[in-house]
Amino acid sequence: MMTLPPLRPVVWVLVPLLCAACATTAPTTAPTSEPSTPIAEAAPARTEPLTAPTPPELRLPKTARPLRYAAELTVIPTQDSFQGKIDIDLEVTEATSLLWLNATELKVSSAQLSLGGTTLAARVVPGDRDFVGFAFERPIGPGLARLSISYEGLIDKERTRGLYREQEKEAWYAYTLFQPVDARRVFPCFDEPEFKVPWRLRLRVRAGDVALANTPVESQGAPLADGTKVVTFAETKPLPSYLIAFVVGPFEVVDAGTFGRSQTPLRFILPQGRRGELGYALKVTPRLVTALEDYFDMAYPFGKLDVAVVPRYQGTLEHPGLVALGQPLTLIPPKEETLPRQQMYARIAIHELAHYWFGDYVTMAWWDELWLNESSATWLEAKLIDRLEPSWKEQQDRLWEHLSALSTDGLASSRPMRQPLTSRTDFESAFDNSITYFKGSAVLGMFESWLGEETFQRGIRRFMHKHAWSTATSADLLAALSAESGRDVATAMSTFIDQPGAPLVSVELECAPGKPPRLKLAQARFFASPPKSAPPAQRWYIPLCVRYGGAGPQGRACTLLTEPEGELVLSEAKACPAWIAANEEARGYYRVAYSEPLRQKLVKADLKPLTPRERGAFLADLRVFASTGRLPIGEALAMLPKLLREQDRASTEAGLAMLGLLRPVDLPDEWLPHYQRLVHALVVPRARALGWRPRPGEDEDTRRMRNMLVGTAAISGRDAALLAEARELAKAWLKDPSAVAPDSVDAVLFVAAFASDRAFFDAVLSQAKKEEQPEKRGLLLAVLGSFRDPGLAREALGLMVDGTFSPRDSLGLLFSALNRRETRAVAYAFVKEHFDMLAEGMTAMEASQVLFGVPGVFCDKASRDDAAAFFSPRASGVDGAPLVLARSLERVDLCVASWERNKADITAFLRRY
Repeated sequence: MMTLPPLRPVVWVLVPLLCAACATTAPTTAPTSEPSTPIAEAAPARTEPLTAPTPPELRLPKTARPLRYAAELTVIPTQDSFQGKIDIDLEVTEATSLLWLNATELKVSSAQLSLGGTTLAARVVPGDRDFVGFAFERPIGPGLARLSISYEGLIDKERTRGLYREQEKEAWYAYTLFQPVDARRVFPCFDEPEFKVPWRLRLRVRAGDVALANTPVESQGAPLADGTKVVTFAETKPLPSYLIAFVVGPFEVVDAGTFGRSQTPLRFILPQGRRGELGYALKVTPRLVTALEDYFDMAYPFGKLDVAVVPRYQGTLEHPGLVALGQPLTLIPPKEETLPRQQMYARIAIHELAHYWFGDYVTMAWWDELWLNESSATWLEAKLIDRLEPSWKEQQDRLWEHLSALSTDGLASSRPMRQPLTSRTDFESAFDNSITYFKGSAVLGMFESWLGEETFQRGIRRFMHKHAWSTATSADLLAALSAESGRDVATAMSTFIDQPGAPLVSVELECAPGKPPRLKLAQARFFASPPKSAPPAQRWYIPLCVRYGGAGPQGRACTLLTEPEGELVLSEAKACPAWIAANEEARGYYRVAYSEPLRQKLVKADLKPLTPRERGAFLADLRVFASTGRLPIGEALAMLPKLLREQDRASTEAGLAMLGLLRPVDLPDEWLPHYQRLVHALVVPRARALGWRPRPGEDEDTRRMRNMLVGTAAISGRDAALLAEARELAKAWLKDPSAVAPDSVDAVLFVAAFASDRAFFDAVLSQAKKEEQPEKRGLLLAVLGSFRDPGLAREALGLMVDGTFSPRDSLGLLFSALNRRETRAVAYAFVKEHFDMLAEGMTAMEASQVLFGVPGVFCDKASRDDAAAFFSPRASGVDGAPLVLARSLERVDLCVASWERNKADITAFLRRY
């Protein structure tokens, strides 16, 4: 599944990233006396009187566990509800007269229990939004039983959750998305990862519809008198409830041949009429799965691979045998097949497919182990893409993920990778891009480097083999790595898994006559702002590798820093090194505080001794230290002109990021002309040389720098020529999409909106209303939020609540308006006025990350206090919101403190322009 992370640095379009997760118990033999295939007719249910027992608070009691499910659903995508029957083979582990199951917005019409040759009627015990109870006249168990339930549920038309439906052109399609806890919207079940058992599905659908699920079709009946047919699917391997999936609708099914060690069949399932957009996906998907088979040295573990092309990014998930990948990723018109589009599909597809091992084959035991799934898939995604496409410079390209994790871990409100879930809201908090995905990936990469790639790979394979088709914990993975390496990986890696924050490693060089050079090292937790009360002492076991050089050949040395202070002897150095790179290839998950002499040596050498990735990490640390008062901000700003004059992409990206130290969105009005003149001096000449239009033979780095530089020059530098050309190109694009190079469309449209008036607003709105594809409609709506006129912004925002567009399509509109200084106040007032309506139209993930992330756009105390007063009472009612709000408010506090600390130096720097 995909989350809704912050925008990628220096990117013009919303790029939601990944997510996914899983769970399990070992497979158990089903009761032989109770066959699992038929769907029983259950006795009418009676409702428990008002003295009903209190439902569980979070997890189901251990009085019973499922052994097998058999479910039949009637799903008509044009309807708002579905009908279901389910048989659950159970092991009742202790005598009880009440069974609790998970269920959300399901209306149970009948239920009965078969036990030892007798049948007991069940009466329904109302639970809260997550539970339903079934009570019996006498105690049952221990022993084997079957619970049969008939019920009805909802097909969601507004939110991407549970069983949901979407219209494309004139046709309706139904899809499922159950992660983390929405299987209970479709099945009354044991909706916890621990319960990993076989499932058998039967779907009653319209005779003309395609119905597909995790496993192959076992049988398909002839059309019935009511115009439906029954499709029965083979039983699954043991799976947790959130990985069960099906799709129903008039899909086009594209046969893509076979792949891999077992010649597994591959198909793509997509809305009618879009087969021609599958070119890249058809070509690359077999390569991705084969690379995964080779890494794990085992065949793809499921019998088929259908790629369900779901409408949006949100909806992507690693269902075994029926992976869901969003249309914006998978469907690429041939004329729009740019390298960034290829990269996005390949990265996210291999991430989701990696979950077939990390998550589906071996599943986390509970949601506090979500990092096992997501960190592992994110790490392996980058590793294998780098092998498959070395020209993409994957490791350099993904440094921003590493830095995003370090940024979040600098907050007092950061959380550990593995953290117990104690409340309903913690489920969504676990899907934390910066920590669960990016930090975990960085930590795995750091320990892989420490152990060696081959040893680490053997440990992964051992882990997979031992826990096949079952569940696992962090301890299980660490035990496998320890066993293969002969080192105590568990102790070392747990220091990064089980405590929040990231270490700051201080480095000082000592060179004494007659002795080898040595580095004096110290570690402490890095805080962007010191906590009000003294935090507890923290210590990490840090795999630390350095490079060094000078007059002689370069050298390398490594150590495991386990104490607050330590040293690393550079025993092979022939002389005192002229420079030190204290985080080789930025593989270590830590910040580096060089001593003054070491830092100045690198700066005076223009960072030339560093690799591009090391240079990016060094400059990121420098920016953070300057912003937080560890270094004079003037030292960082002094590097800005030279960085922006360098022609390579890494320096250009770093220079544009350094501009962020000036807080252009928050600068007082009187300083904006100075900032614009600075950008005009440092960026506009390069931007004009590049222009909006690509030239034949350009390399990919040049294409990517074009959007960054030209967009910055036009908006921040107010370059009239570039603004005017963007307006003309955007008008031409609305008439003919081929008028603008595909990889420049987003930047052109956003810049044109910034510089345009009502006429262009109306033209974009008209196009959005006609647009049938969700991803292009979402782009146009985001552009509508980018006009500087507060009146137009207010009108655009109204489209989110007047029924013109689905909230799912218009989140980018809100992002755009909030991030423009001229329209921020309008957007904030809109959120407050329409909060309840907006939240109601969103999933919990969308509401928490979008709405409760709103305060983070501010940099003044009055707005911070107002946002805290408004959002704090509402946070407890939205899953995941308390954590997002805490971080948002903390970031505002940091911004306010940074401006107060640095405004004199910032204005002194700007005064030069």
